[in-house]
Amino acid sequence: MLDNPGLRGLDPLAEVYELLAPHAEEFFDVAPERPARQAASPAAVVHVMLPGEAAVVEPRRWPVRYLGTSGAEQSVAVLLYCQHSGRAACANFAEPAEVEPTLRHLADQTIMLSDFAVRNGASKLYGYLPRPNEATVHVPNARRRSGPVLDANIVGGYRDAGGRSEAVIRRVLEVMMSLGHRFNIRMACAGLLNDSQHNGNEEDKRGPHSALISACALRFEAGDFPVLECKLVPVAEFLDAGPAVELRLCRNLSPKPKAAFVDVYDLA
Repeated sequence: MLDNPGLRGLDPLAEVYELLAPHAEEFFDVAPERPARQAASPAAVVHVMLPGEAAVVEPRRWPVRYLGTSGAEQSVAVLLYCQHSGRAACANFAEPAEVEPTLRHLADQTIMLSDFAVRNGASKLYGYLPRPNEATVHVPNARRRSGPVLDANIVGGYRDAGGRSEAVIRRVLEVMMSLGHRFNIRMACAGLLNDSQHNGNEEDKRGPHSALISACALRFEAGDFPVLECKLVPVAEFLDAGPAVELRLCRNLSPKPKAAFVDVYDLA
């Protein structure tokens, strides 16, 4: 687990690679799951399919079992979870320019206490959390941060010839450090750590550079409110084509002028 990369004065990307390499290798040994087969209904699987798409869900409120993405061979996925609010988010980035507006709004939305959480007593435990429509104060480059913790998983991409994947990862880390939120990077199976020639078996290392993990999901298990067990798992395949039509009514979280690529699935 890495809290606020870069505060030791090291290159954030090198720090992530150094400290999280053992966790990435362990992740490769986890058996891939098939969410569509294990979930109770198709609506329990929220699948962010394309780069530029994003999703914010509240599993305690909606019957969501899996939140994940696929197609991360050429893109990088960021999956957030805030235990205090019980919300989770997922985004898929193909270009560094896509990261800042989307990740900023996903972080803000993920830490917010919904009215549902307040009614069920979460506000008594986490009274400092912002409510919906309340402003979130950002403290750029803050070294001592307080407030809710956002668990962050960065997955996908590899060390491609053009360096695009690592440019996206570096931008993700830069945006995290620029926000006032506290991020714990729990898994960074991305870039070099996800490169077949670096972490693959002997057969992988004889082939071209490619991504070892290209699909993953957060799996949610219910516990005593507001605790929700959340675990990152590799995914063998998403058999669905994304949320059903009625669930694809996206609400745009970006400020005006609207950013066309910020589509947020909301099950409300």
